[in-house]
Amino acid sequence: MEAWIGIAGTVVAALLAFIFGRVNLSRASDHERSEALRRQRLNVFGSFCAAIVQYRRALLHRWYEGSQDGMPDPAAAISPELEDQVRASRADAWAAYYQMLMLTDDQALTDDARQVLRLTRAMKNAQTAGDVEMASNAVHAALDAFAKRCQPRVASDT
Repeated sequence: MEAWIGIAGTVVAALLAFIFGRVNLSRASDHERSEALRRQRLNVFGSFCAAIVQYRRALLHRWYEGSQDGMPDPAAAISPELEDQVRASRADAWAAYYQMLMLTDDQALTDDARQVLRLTRAMKNAQTAGDVEMASNAVHAALDAFAKRCQPRVASDT
């Protein structure tokens, strides 16, 4: 009889250890998934910001290359390399936006990102050096607001 009690006790102890181990493993797995998602969001949100900065820079460079005495010259021959650079930076910004869109369900955050893209694209319509600087500053301010809105989504739990 004592042997059965010992065996039953061992089985119960093993079963409880297994159950508690599974619960702890589940909690650890949830934490690991949450941490992986946080890191992925940090990378994607950061990539979006970096892509916008490059898109903004390419548009500024294009504007100043195509201007004469601070005024845009529609007849100016912009180099094909410069146009390719603008297109590539725009494509990178949109690609980063779509990656971000897949990682968040925060509508306000995605609306902010779309606004940053709109403001950046609008830089090409600037007519004067003052206009392009004002448009560039608007992009910078909107991107700053976007990054601050992202912060709670990527802040560490520590």
